[in-house]
Amino acid sequence: LKHLDQSMTQLDQFLQTANARLPDILKALHDTVQQADAALHASNALLHSDGAAANNPESTTLPHTLYELSRTAQSLRALLDYLDSHPNALIFGKRP
Repeated sequence: LKHLDQSMTQLDQFLQTANARLPDILKALHDTVQQADAALHASNALLHSDGAAANNPESTTLPHTLYELSRTAQSLRALLDYLDSHPNALIFGKRP
């Protein structure tokens, strides 16, 4: 019983620390999504017909890279949305 009490005390301290840091973590994730989105928009502008990459035959991997960047931004948005509605998932993981 004594060990259980100590474990509960430690868990409570951990949860308090995690709850205190959660807003900073969510803000950092949100900022990352915004930066990825800005990078994607800049890259799309580069690929338009008047962009430098549009006339460069060596840039065949650029569209694939932009596609992957777009998917990454979408995944980060989904993660941020999930963490906004389930902030304890950072501690306990995703629940079914």
